Amino acid sequence: MCDPVRWRAYQLLRVHGPLRARQLAQSVGTSEATMMRNLQEMDRVGFITSVDDGSGKQLRFRPWRAIQGGMRLTGLETDFDQDTMARWMRVYVETQMVLLREWADQENGWSDEWREAVLNYDYWLRLTRDEVSALTDELVTVCQKYASMAHSREDIPDAEAIVVTTNVFPIKKPRDS
Repeated sequence: MCDPVRWRAYQLLRVHGPLRARQLAQSVGTSEATMMRNLQEMDRVGFITSVDDGSGKQLRFRPWRAIQGGMRLTGLETDFDQDTMARWMRVYVETQMVLLREWADQENGWSDEWREAVLNYDYWLRLTRDEVSALTDELVTVCQKYASMAHSREDIPDAEAIVVTTNVFPIKKPRDS
């Protein structure tokens, strides 16, 4: 998942899926063959799966869908080396920035009600490690509550796909040289 093409395809499947390889390739700006290789790798590691509608369609013509659930990068350090985690985090942040830029470019196309409902903020807090841990747990709990509600709302016409990104991390104080 250190590949920007994979992250973007994964994001699109989480928000708009199921989608076919061709649709994803066009949206991401890559070839269908490259997208198929990426889809098969994401399927292998359990991020996505192909949707078999019983028609016997070849894998490349089947829709793909994301395995539902949140993505929590924290705690994976034991499964991957530091370089892999750093690459993964950079790709994750870059793809989140793409989504934020797209929102900024499209914001005026949404109704006033939707624009007023959206939240873009940042807080700069001074907390202890235990307080950060408690904050993280509360944020995850709130997101899980709304995620479980969202799974049952796919047919509601005025329900839109949204992204919630949370990052809680310490910042080192600059040192005098």
